[in-house]
Amino acid sequence: MEVSINGVSYVPAGVTASRIGIAITTHNRADVLKRALEKHMKHIPAGALVV
Repeated sequence: MEVSINGVSYVPAGVTASRIGIAITTHNRADVLKRALEKHMKHIPAGALVV
C-alpha cells in the first residue's frame, strides 16, 4: 500500500526498523567521552551502529 499526504509518502509502521540517535557533547572532555562510550557499549542491542 502506498499512501501520500500533501506530497509526503508514508509506509506502514512495521516496515521500517526503529531508529534512535544519541549525541554526547564532550568538547575537551575525553574522560567523559570514554566513560559514556563504555556505558553505551555495555547496554546497546546486538547489531546497533555506533558512529
